Amino acid sequence: MHPPDIDPRGGPDMPPVLSGTHLQILSVLATEIALMETPPTPFRILDIGCGDGLLIDYLGHALPILFPNLEVEIHGFDVSDHGVQPQGYFAATIAHLEQSLPGADWPARLKLISEREAWPYEDGFFAAAVSNQVLEHVHDHDLFFAQNARVLACGGVAVHVFPSRHTLIEPHLRIPFAHRFRDAHGMRRMIRLWSSLNRGKFREHKRKNPRLTPDEFAAAHADFLIRYTNFRFQTAYLDAAKAHRLHGTFKYTAAYFVEKLRLMRGGAPRYRVEGAGGVRHGLVSWLGRYVASVTLVLTRTDRYDRYNREMSGDE
Repeated sequence: MHPPDIDPRGGPDMPPVLSGTHLQILSVLATEIALMETPPTPFRILDIGCGDGLLIDYLGHALPILFPNLEVEIHGFDVSDHGVQPQGYFAATIAHLEQSLPGADWPARLKLISEREAWPYEDGFFAAAVSNQVLEHVHDHDLFFAQNARVLACGGVAVHVFPSRHTLIEPHLRIPFAHRFRDAHGMRRMIRLWSSLNRGKFREHKRKNPRLTPDEFAAAHADFLIRYTNFRFQTAYLDAAKAHRLHGTFKYTAAYFVEKLRLMRGGAPRYRVEGAGGVRHGLVSWLGRYVASVTLVLTRTDRYDRYNREMSGDE
């Protein structure tokens, strides 16, 4: 059965919006589900890089409200060898979801793997995949897109929200152009310069450790950017998608900025994207990528194969 058209206002029982990127992922995913001819049941969703589980929590409460006839089953994984998460965080994620979304076998649904290994799921297992602020940390994009294509069912959709290399201010340190440096010495000098002016994340770290110096902060965080981030321009992601026969688009990117402005002006959250792909949205997307995250949507489809069979009379 085709899902009913969603109420863009959601309803009084919708969970509170704690993150603009969470709302963006939900609204884009809900828009794409409403466009599906026959959503599979159960509708399995994979949260790639699930971290603290808050996105799973948000989707797990919101999607059944938007689609009451859709059986939603959410899974997630994170990597054990990335080095940025605190010790014991994954056990805390499982405990949180067991309390917030009881009834699911979260120890079985959540997995911890190496960033170098294949994702531990069967081919075509998921109707959808999502990630929040993950792609800028992925070092092997070929593996990421290959696995995304493999575990996504035909007709499925993936929604990835992340900062691209276009952004002018490095989002983790809040320092202009720090992520654009290929030369490690130049990167370290840029971080030290802004830290010595008491700008960016240095101020927060300095409050926690008054003895912290700009040199120490710059040395540690230049190492962080080199080892744990991998920013790319948008065309690189589209090329990677095509290499694995996925349709890639950034047409929903503008919705993030439009919705953020609406919320700042006191508007209610909306859970359906309207006007995506238009000229105005294209201009907003082009400008917005320099200041905030972009939204990459991937779809796996066999439309040409079906078309070819129909034209040849095989169906």
